[in-house]
Amino acid sequence: MYLIQEQALVTQCSEKINFYKRYENKRENKTYWKLYKSLEHKGNIFFIRGNIRVNICTDDRIYFYLINNEEFMPKLENVMFNYMGCNQIIFGSDVSFAITYCEHDKKMTLFQRKYEHSYKGNILKENLSNSVGLSIESMKKILLAKNNS
Repeated sequence: MYLIQEQALVTQCSEKINFYKRYENKRENKTYWKLYKSLEHKGNIFFIRGNIRVNICTDDRIYFYLINNEEFMPKLENVMFNYMGCNQIIFGSDVSFAITYCEHDKKMTLFQRKYEHSYKGNILKENLSNSVGLSIESMKKILLAKNNS
């Protein structure tokens, strides 16, 4: 169970991850927690205070959710395969390394990022062998010369 900015609560049930929002009834002077979102993941949750991400670690995948600070609504940011077989994963502040914990191991494992890129997908599916590319930083553009054109 994790408390996010003392306004939202993230809990782990047997089959779901539930998000509750805090409501105050000033007339009765009571505080209520109301369920506002459920995620169909059976796994462990991890949240660091002050962070905007919640990690959900399942047997086969790790889900990364961004939490909106105004509505506290989780938005899926990224999914990766759990090739490490871990139950918990903690990322460093610059996201270049991660520490994993497996339930039946006696140790934690440190992983370092192997590749760093932010490519989203293919723009051009042509054969670009013998082509020349030039990056123009001031325009934030890339020029590509294919053969003689």
